[in-house]
Amino acid sequence: WRVLIANSEAHPPIIVDVGANVGSHASYPAALGARVYAIEPHPYHARRLMHMAHLNEWDMTVFAGAAHDSDGQGVIHLLEGGHLVMRNVVEVEEEGLAIARTYDVGLVRVDTLVRERRKVLLLKLDTDGHELQA
Repeated sequence: WRVLIANSEAHPPIIVDVGANVGSHASYPAALGARVYAIEPHPYHARRLMHMAHLNEWDMTVFAGAAHDSDGQGVIHLLEGGHLVMRNVVEVEEEGLAIARTYDVGLVRVDTLVRERRKVLLLKLDTDGHELQA
């Protein structure tokens, strides 16, 4: 991270973390001075990441929702075992998966969130099968 950020053309460099979870990949570049945009649909993880960014005074924007190909509202399912999926209930049930909880989430296009017209240094995408929509 240090070398990547130090050699960035833009200062501060922009990092986008889609599927940020609790910030394992977003926190270190933020601590080094990067501007980080983190997108996380799980409400608990998003709140925790927001709190951590606030406490450390990082230049981090956390969107508590999911990256998608359009802005709006959606539904995400927390399966037994803790895995999140963004599929309709019929598909989930046909695969024999058990839904533990369902959340309404905001949907955002990455370019809606990152309004800056500068080059993004790094885009990390971890959406568990939802990559094309993100």
